Amino acid sequence: MYFMSTYTCNGLDEVIDILVKYAWPSNVRELENFIYRMVILYESQQIGSADIPDYMKFTLSHAHSLKRILEEVEQDYIQAVLASVNGNKTLAAIISGVDRKTLYDKLKVMAVQQT
Repeated sequence: MYFMSTYTCNGLDEVIDILVKYAWPSNVRELENFIYRMVILYESQQIGSADIPDYMKFTLSHAHSLKRILEEVEQDYIQAVLASVNGNKTLAAIISGVDRKTLYDKLKVMAVQQT
C-alpha cells in the first residue's frame, strides 16, 4: 500500500486485486516501476483491469505451483516404474535414466513428504 500513497491515480483500486495476486518475480522495484508507468501512461484516464497485461492476470495459488506439479508427476512416474519392476530400485533407476543414488534420494524425499 506504500505505492498507493506515493503514486495516486483515479481507478487504481480496480486493479489492486490483480497486482496483489501477481507474484512479482523480480523484486519490489519491479512493482514500483510498474505502478509508476501506469500513473504516467494513464495520468488523465482511469486505470482498469483491461490496462493490466494479461500475463499478470493469470496466477496460480502457491499450492499449485509449477514446481509442485512437476514433483507430483515425477513421484507418480517413479511409483509406476517401481511397481512395474516389482520394487527393484536398480532396474527402476536404469529404466528412468537416473543414477541409482539419485533414485534413492528422490525416494527419501517422497517418504518424508508422505509423513
